[in-house]
Amino acid sequence: MHKMFKLFQKGTIIALLFFMAVLILVSTYDLIVVLIKEIIKPVPESGIIIGSTGLVTLFGFFFNVLIAFELFETIELYLDDGTFHGEIMLMIGIVAVSRKIIVLDFTKQDPILIIALGILLGSLSFGYYLIKIKLNRKSIENDA
Repeated sequence: MHKMFKLFQKGTIIALLFFMAVLILVSTYDLIVVLIKEIIKPVPESGIIIGSTGLVTLFGFFFNVLIAFELFETIELYLDDGTFHGEIMLMIGIVAVSRKIIVLDFTKQDPILIIALGILLGSLSFGYYLIKIKLNRKSIENDA
């Protein structure tokens, strides 16, 4: 029974990797299309090729691709060694919250949401810091 579960788990992980690869390809294609559209738009009198709203859109697409790559790597690592890497998951969370903060229009948002996102980002960063300290201590102990 255990062997059957492990086989099912491995098959599911391989399927997830396949779908994540497709998602990365589609997201990258979307990023390229949006970038080309922003570049070929008529340049306003100010001479700026890509305006601030276009940059925010491009950063949003870029971070989506980056998050997808990180998730792909996490799934791949789990398939290779079967262990959960908490520091990578926290890093993905940090990137995702950072993406949200970058594309957020602060003038239209409730201040509580902005404060909550700041607290969330700080908490994820502190958790990542704690895990890194623990991993560095383990590495030093193993080397000694």
